[in-house]
Amino acid sequence: MNAAFENMEGLKSGSKLELLNEMQTELPDIFDGVRLDGVTFNLGFEYLKEKSPRILYLAFDETDDFAHGGRYSDYLNSAHYTDDFLRKLWDWVQHKILHTRTKRLYLCYL
Repeated sequence: MNAAFENMEGLKSGSKLELLNEMQTELPDIFDGVRLDGVTFNLGFEYLKEKSPRILYLAFDETDDFAHGGRYSDYLNSAHYTDDFLRKLWDWVQHKILHTRTKRLYLCYL
């Protein structure tokens, strides 16, 4: 489990991991202790690619926080980015399934 501004541990060093761990503490904390979704997605995606867990749960908060804050243009912008995160995840999973013959996949976005 990895949340808030915790560093991602347990992955091979290199790639994006060190940069993402560093960036998450250098970006503005606009949601009072909630990590930005771009960092969450990329940390989770790196974990997925290296560890291939049976279950991966990613929680994206920006759309909810922007909507409750009345920041509609930011909400739409965040929804656009979240949609792209899900596209990247879906494309990678589809490729992985074709090459490993995995028989089951469950993807749920709430």
